[in-house]
Amino acid sequence: NILVSSGWDSTVKIYDIRMQSQVASIITSKMTGDALDIYGDMIVAGSYQNTSNMNILSLKHMQLVDTFNFNQGVRDSTAGFLFSSRFSADGNFLIAGGAGKNQVKVFSNDSDTSKSYQ
Repeated sequence: NILVSSGWDSTVKIYDIRMQSQVASIITSKMTGDALDIYGDMIVAGSYQNTSNMNILSLKHMQLVDTFNFNQGVRDSTAGFLFSSRFSADGNFLIAGGAGKNQVKVFSNDSDTSKSYQ
């Protein structure tokens, strides 16, 4: 019953089809491509920018809970620019692909399930 959308307006909009209206709007980063996915309470929103381009949002709290870089620890202005991000079937991994260096990366959720991916 939940739908999410996002785009260049830097927001993720959440709709509940039972209410026939938008129920929340969460400010994130500018998005393009197929970089939005839901697993349980978590939403991943990949961003078309080269820093802070991986955003984890909470459906329950309707807010941003974590932001990290696709290229963690690398300072490179041509890295990132995500066009795709997705949770694995069990939610323990994030898979993301970017155009800057034409890379695909897999991030693992930490063991305490705090929605913190590395």
